[in-house]
Amino acid sequence: CQTISSGVGFRFEDLKVLFQNVKSAQRPGSLQLIEVPDVKTMSINYRTHTGILSMAASLVDLLEEFFPEALDKLPRESGYFRGPKPILLTETRPESATIMIVGSNKEASQIEFGASQVILVRTQEAKKRLPEEFDGCLAMTILEAKGLEFDTVFIWDFFGDSRANAEWRLALTSLVEDDETELSALEGARDKASGMPNVRGMLRTLEFCRDSHQLICEELKHLYTAVTRARVRVVIFDSDPGRRAPMFHFLRQRDLVQSLEYVDDDSISPMIETSSAEKWREQGFNLKENHIYELAAKCFRHAHVRAVHEGKQDAFTPSSLQLESECHAQHLCRKASEEDDASRQRSQLFLEAAHAFLEAGMGRHAAKCLFSCGEFELAGTLYQNLIHLEPDDDHQLAKYSIKCFLSMSGNSGLNKAIGVMTSKRMIKSAFAMMCKAQDYEKACELLENNPEFLPPPDMSRDKVLKLSAQKLITAKGKGARERFLAAVRRMESLEDKTHYMRLRGDTKEELIAELMGDGLHVQAARTLAEDGKVVEAAELLEGLENPKSEETTLAVELRAYHALSADCSSSIEHLNRALSMCTAISSKTRDASGNESEVDVSTADGNMAMVLRELSIRFEIARRMPDLEGRVSVLMHVLKSSEHFVVCKALCSHEVLLAELAQYQRGSGTTQNEHVVAENLVERVRSVLVHLDSALADINSGSLLRAEQFLGVTRRDGLACVSKWGKVLLDAHLAGVSCVPRVEEFVVDQRSFASCLHKKIGILMLDALSLAHDALDVLAVSAKGGEALRLALLRVWAVKRQTAVLLLGELKDVQPSHRQGVPAFAVSRQKHKQPSERTGRYGQDALSVACRRGVGMGCP
Repeated sequence: CQTISSGVGFRFEDLKVLFQNVKSAQRPGSLQLIEVPDVKTMSINYRTHTGILSMAASLVDLLEEFFPEALDKLPRESGYFRGPKPILLTETRPESATIMIVGSNKEASQIEFGASQVILVRTQEAKKRLPEEFDGCLAMTILEAKGLEFDTVFIWDFFGDSRANAEWRLALTSLVEDDETELSALEGARDKASGMPNVRGMLRTLEFCRDSHQLICEELKHLYTAVTRARVRVVIFDSDPGRRAPMFHFLRQRDLVQSLEYVDDDSISPMIETSSAEKWREQGFNLKENHIYELAAKCFRHAHVRAVHEGKQDAFTPSSLQLESECHAQHLCRKASEEDDASRQRSQLFLEAAHAFLEAGMGRHAAKCLFSCGEFELAGTLYQNLIHLEPDDDHQLAKYSIKCFLSMSGNSGLNKAIGVMTSKRMIKSAFAMMCKAQDYEKACELLENNPEFLPPPDMSRDKVLKLSAQKLITAKGKGARERFLAAVRRMESLEDKTHYMRLRGDTKEELIAELMGDGLHVQAARTLAEDGKVVEAAELLEGLENPKSEETTLAVELRAYHALSADCSSSIEHLNRALSMCTAISSKTRDASGNESEVDVSTADGNMAMVLRELSIRFEIARRMPDLEGRVSVLMHVLKSSEHFVVCKALCSHEVLLAELAQYQRGSGTTQNEHVVAENLVERVRSVLVHLDSALADINSGSLLRAEQFLGVTRRDGLACVSKWGKVLLDAHLAGVSCVPRVEEFVVDQRSFASCLHKKIGILMLDALSLAHDALDVLAVSAKGGEALRLALLRVWAVKRQTAVLLLGELKDVQPSHRQGVPAFAVSRQKHKQPSERTGRYGQDALSVACRRGVGMGCP
């Protein structure tokens, strides 16, 4: 048994050398000793007969003679059976050789080779050149046939397609060296070929050169492989008479072959045979196992044809057609793998292979082909369908499907991959994929539908909901708003819901409904007000059946804000609505305490704050009333009610002073009336100054709580705070108070508040003193004697008070100016032609001015 193969230099002796080397390298004392095995040879071949083996042995003899190192020196192999010698077709025309093989009937449709008959050629190109009559035969290269066996082997154009040429003459050299009488036979052969110079030239011996003639070693091995593929019969045809001549002469002279000549068509007995469907299937499986898929497909196709002819088409499982499609698909895959990765032909071959695999019922293989040709969506869909047809406990099909979908471009593939994960309950993978793709909406749905799944800490349910809402804040298009609301409503924290709904902007109605549903009326009203719907927010709170203190306070602030912050024609109406709510709360407080008298300082601080707010609103109503009598009446009521509230009383007393003055100016008073009013005015100024002095004393002592409550400021957690809506009242009285924003409110700097209030009181003092000066001007017109002196002293008193006020640190920036919006006695001064010059009224020389005026009036 020889291991002869083209391109292989292996010998059995090499195995012994290998073991010997390992044994020599083994350390002494090793537990396992290495023994060099004996090589036992098989001298009898039970596979084929002596006719074929004799020709094969002669080829081995040639190799041993010229290339002894290329193979093992083994006993000559003999056959167990006798058999016919290989046949040499002497014809050189392929047409004649074809007739000698298939018979004289040339209709291709009627020519049928057997399942165990094969035509061997040198190359794939040689296969394509075979006559069309051989289309039904198994044809393969010698290399493909290595390891296979056939009953009949047709060796076609072996010498004509050989790379060797003159080297074949070495066979003649061996022939002559073994027997000198062969030299004369060789001469006779040359004489017969006198008309064919190419043949005559080849029928000569050749001096052997190992370096130059190495090619013939490979060729002899190749021929040996081709011959030994046959079990029964070998037929050799070659269309090149020159190249085949040396070996044909060698084989004939050694009596190793029989020659067959072409006589005529009628004398030909076809060498082909028919095979049953079972034989064709058996050969097909044999070729399939050896990965010769193209010929395996041909065998299964013949098997199907024979089965139909024999009426056995349903006798085989799997069917021959399925097997043919499978082998054809495998052949196409092999061809595709030989193409360039980016070639169009490669993709087309894989696509055809996928179609063939589907015909064979091999969905997985078809999907692989679709993936290889770039049809990722089709491949993924096919794997997805296979999940329902085949068991997939290990999720292998699902993983393949996911891989295909993820290879697609765009988001559609990602969504399909997530769909596969979800359907196969691969929750963890699906969730991770959704988060990676930033598809937080689906991640939220996944968590909702699978409450048992615990997401990782860095991607909690709450965080996913926030990310989903954040992504949908700016989303437009159909359904974007509804999707946003769905995400927000899943949030547990009301603060988060409110935050994201406000960021979106177009979900205010839903936010308000959500807040109202949870009983958070204050937050709902604030949301409405921030959207510019201040009145609607106030009405929402006013419509509550049993409003809480916080809700009522906000409603009052919203009404006041609307009345004070804009040029509102119905400001008094809104202030009255706010007042009614304050009054209702005060009434409830009095009823609860069982005291029907006016609320005093012993009332709880919260209730006191509401009382002060009520007074503040009445004060603002009075300031806006066009009816002066009504204004004075309301202000007097506020003044009376603020007996214990020093700052409130001071502000109100000054406002009463201005209202009464305006009331006089609108009348047509006489000179006597004017003097009376002026006298009363001086007394009222002195009274107002008393209240203002008390207010300054409270401010200097740090007693600011009631003043803060009167101006809408409350104290919480040790801080003075004013809401966004209540700040308008503070700004109306005290401009420039330092406030720091904090969530829904402002934190008031109490030092700044005290300083601004101090300045406010100081300016009111200056204003009142200015009125006193105007009144004294009127009285001084007709004053004489002691009266004039009294008035001069009053003037000095007024100037001293002005100077003292101007020395206050908070008033250092105040400049001399007329009062704004306050009626004065300029008309009276014009009637009596009194100078209206007031230079130095607020300056440091005010005292000297007063003295000059006193001297001018004749006062001592």
